Amino acid sequence: MDRRKVMSLSACTALAALAPTQVLSQVSTVKRIGVLSFLPRERWPDGWQRVVENLPKHGWVEGRNLRFEYRDGVTDPQGLYGAARRLVESKVHLIAALLDDAAFAAKSTTSTVPIVAISGFPVEIGLVQSMARPGGNITGVSFQANEENSRVLALLRDVRPGLARVGVPVNLSDPGWRIWFDGYLKPAGSAGIRILPLPLPYTPNDIAPMLELAAREEVQALIMPILPLLSKAVWQQITAWAIEHKVVTRGPLQWRDDVVMTFGTNLLELEQLFAAQIDRVLRGANPAETPFLQVNTWETVVNLRLARAVGWPIPRAVLVQATHVIE
Repeated sequence: MDRRKVMSLSACTALAALAPTQVLSQVSTVKRIGVLSFLPRERWPDGWQRVVENLPKHGWVEGRNLRFEYRDGVTDPQGLYGAARRLVESKVHLIAALLDDAAFAAKSTTSTVPIVAISGFPVEIGLVQSMARPGGNITGVSFQANEENSRVLALLRDVRPGLARVGVPVNLSDPGWRIWFDGYLKPAGSAGIRILPLPLPYTPNDIAPMLELAAREEVQALIMPILPLLSKAVWQQITAWAIEHKVVTRGPLQWRDDVVMTFGTNLLELEQLFAAQIDRVLRGANPAETPFLQVNTWETVVNLRLARAVGWPIPRAVLVQATHVIE
């Protein structure tokens, strides 16, 4: 059930500034958007569809003045660069890069085709020069915030008293993942919590090493990435393992039925801002001078059913913070 939905003033202001102020005229030229992602669309089916559904609010209708060319599900890093090159050669008007790997591949392939990206830490990983003035041919939306890490740990400690060992699946060779992981180290150290890096799974075949290491280390909680990296089959294995080992799980909003709790980006705001950025660039805005936007609305979802199954009922202190509660 819904508890509360708080939209930050800054996000509202950004959306209002980006929304059309009058009825948009017909665009005579069909604009072609190349969608580049290592994630297959089925991993984020509702999310991408909501981006597509937001575009008509800005005057862009698929099949009328807009066409998509998809290069998704490209799990090989080198394959992303080849896919980006093919999009550039096909003369798309804009590349929508979903997540950092795709954004870097697109940026390395072209300095002229505009890129609108979804990124976690665009400045820290060197994707753009600054949030206010990105520079180059790329702008977009950031879904991470530095305070997320301490908030997640605080919620986990409330749910699991005596929390001392937390497993975090991560790819430490990737700059974005490293920044995300390192963000947990300071607040965890202050709270006396040990953070353990685990192999990041992508397929059912990858899940065993992560769960085996987590079991050996006797982790009491798993902080799963908020991104839609994993399939339903993988989440089912994680959920069964968590129930067996009495481990509290935090995961993405898309899989709220399979995790005890989640605290993360409001996906509706992310998708609205992403569509608005695409609209601005399609209408001629220079990405170098188009501020990289930051999602400012966050959701806390708790799953009472799964919390009972893993043996750690949700305390009232957490329930009163929840934007959604799954009975």
